[in-house]
Amino acid sequence: MGTRLLPRARVRLSLSLLVAGAVLLAGCPAPEVVRVFDGQQVAGRFIPAEAYAEYARGAEAEARGSDREALAAFLAAAESDEHGAELWARVGAVRCRLRDAEAEEAFARAESLDPGYAPLWHERGLCAERWGRMGDACSALDRALSLDPDREETTIAYARALDRHGEAAAAGRFLRALVVRSPGSAAAWSALAELSERRHEDAWARHARLRLAVLEARRSGRRAAEGAAWDAVEAALLAGDLGGAREQAKRRRLSARQLAPRAIALGRPAVAAEHASLLLEADPADSDARVTLAAAASLLGEPDRARSLMQSLPDDAAELSPAGRALLGELLVRHVGAAAAQLWQSDHEPH
Repeated sequence: MGTRLLPRARVRLSLSLLVAGAVLLAGCPAPEVVRVFDGQQVAGRFIPAEAYAEYARGAEAEARGSDREALAAFLAAAESDEHGAELWARVGAVRCRLRDAEAEEAFARAESLDPGYAPLWHERGLCAERWGRMGDACSALDRALSLDPDREETTIAYARALDRHGEAAAAGRFLRALVVRSPGSAAAWSALAELSERRHEDAWARHARLRLAVLEARRSGRRAAEGAAWDAVEAALLAGDLGGAREQAKRRRLSARQLAPRAIALGRPAVAAEHASLLLEADPADSDARVTLAAAASLLGEPDRARSLMQSLPDDAAELSPAGRALLGELLVRHVGAAAAQLWQSDHEPH
């Protein structure tokens, strides 16, 4: 999962996960799982359902801050799936937070299984930083960036480690390059502002704080304006009036493509299915419409139809939007399990 995929491959891999997981939950034994990369079938290792379940329990415990419970769950998952580099990377991360000396042993095991798994090196770097080994932290985070250069979180962590290692000038260069590449990232501007203030680079500090203020004002303004504009549309969707909702969206110059996901969020899957069907008829390669229709079918008690829609995705499918990714995550939770959704979302979050 550390491999970066092209947009189309990301969508197809996600959908093949859904189909494979549905077979898993149906109780059909399989020594391997076939995933699809750009239209090519590739056989991968089978992940036992028990490992998914324990991983989900561990991820949920981590989110609550219960690291000892998370560690127990991840170790239980590893008993069912001892070849999972992802699992051993999580074990290492949790052990590190618990100040467990065996954290490095877990990271080493993950490396032996998949040395190209970028999140392993990210977590290894954070662990070294936590223990004050800044040289090791810089080396590990540099490796993580070489494997996944677009991950904003890793760039920020690398810059922080460089700064703490006495290489503040290099840290500044990385952060300035990041804000050029991602000018809409509040996290990147915030990191640059803090570093610039510590280094008394007043011009950069003022510029970064100004950009942060502009970004926040834009977000607040967009939220208020969009919220008011969508009120009439959502009222029509709640009433089951798709035609009225489409007319209201057109009048307010809102994207009609958002109607189906909003209908699902409002508890109107039948309305969502009707609109998504229209979009899919117009463009069979519309991944968002297909995922939304599958989600609606699942909510309407039609799991076979949901799986059929996923299996019939064409090779030229478009990349999913944020709403489409969220719905696919829900489908994975419903038909495969929370662990599958967690694993997919962590590897396909936008950078």
